[in-house]
Amino acid sequence: MEASAKHDFVSTAEDELAFKKGSILKVIKTDDDKNWFTAEQEGRTGLIPANYIELKPHRSVHS
Repeated sequence: MEASAKHDFVSTAEDELAFKKGSILKVIKTDDDKNWFTAEQEGRTGLIPANYIELKPHRSVHS
């Protein structure tokens, strides 16, 4: 699922993923902690704060 960054995020730990406002992130996992998601951007993977992003709605395909 894709997400758009609402704010800049500067990582403070090795397992966090830094990003800039407006970045598009691929959210991989949301179930371990409601405040932190696992995401990927440009080949890098790490934790991101859930309140810094806006999840994009799934596009449904109708025939």
